[in-house]
Amino acid sequence: MSRLFLDTSFLVHLFTEKHAEARSLYDSAESKLTNEYVVKELRRVLAARGYSESEVSDVVSELRKRCKVLPSPSKDRFRRIALRDRSDVPIVLGAKDSGAVLLTFDHVLAQDAKNYVHAVCLE
Repeated sequence: MSRLFLDTSFLVHLFTEKHAEARSLYDSAESKLTNEYVVKELRRVLAARGYSESEVSDVVSELRKRCKVLPSPSKDRFRRIALRDRSDVPIVLGAKDSGAVLLTFDHVLAQDAKNYVHAVCLE
């Protein structure tokens, strides 16, 4: 897997839980992608877990250095993607538009996304 689209759950495992498999995939990928929607969601999740604004900014800064952050997809395209969790639509569209493999730790997202993209759920 050389072109990867990283969702919020993947990034949380990567940056906060130091997940070895996530780190290996991240470090070995030729192209790492995400979008502004995921960055916003990552900020919210980290803050909810008690990270300070400074710590959150440091994580996002590191992400932006090593990962291409694409714009969020336009909302007028959301209705074309049917997922159980509608908040995951911008993530699936980001992976689909970029032609990347979606990496996640969210089993439901991975299952639903397979109708649109190659999705891999890590344990």
